Formats: sequence, C-alpha cells, structure tokens
Amino acid sequence: MNELMSKPEKYHVSVISVSRILIKEILSLLTLWIQKYRTRKQLRELPESLYDDLGVDRSMVKKESERPFWD
Repeated sequence: MNELMSKPEKYHVSVISVSRILIKEILSLLTLWIQKYRTRKQLRELPESLYDDLGVDRSMVKKESERPFWD
C-alpha cells in the first residue's frame, strides 16, 4: 500500500491508458454495429432482380437482413 501512495502519478497514467484503450474498443464496436446495421438495411432494400448477381435467394436475404446488428 505504501508503494501505491508514494507514486500515485504512475497509477494515474495507467488508468488514463486503460481508459483510452477502453474508449477505442467501444468506438470500434459501435462502428462495426453501425456498419452491420447499414449493410443489412441495404440488403433488405435490394431489388430481387439482383439476388442472382449476388448468388443468394430470397430466404437467404430474409435470414441475413433480419439478424440483429450485434450478431
């Protein structure tokens, strides 16, 4: 405990570093979720005439587009 009290700035820097890493991870996750949401929304809105070009059928599009953004 005395060691903690003698160098509080060392631990302050560690907390700041961990906080920055955590914030970056959260932002990365949010970015991924937004991308998944947008992609699945675009897939839902895609005309059926383009399904063959993508090599998918209606059931595949329905299944994928209904997945939650966090999945």
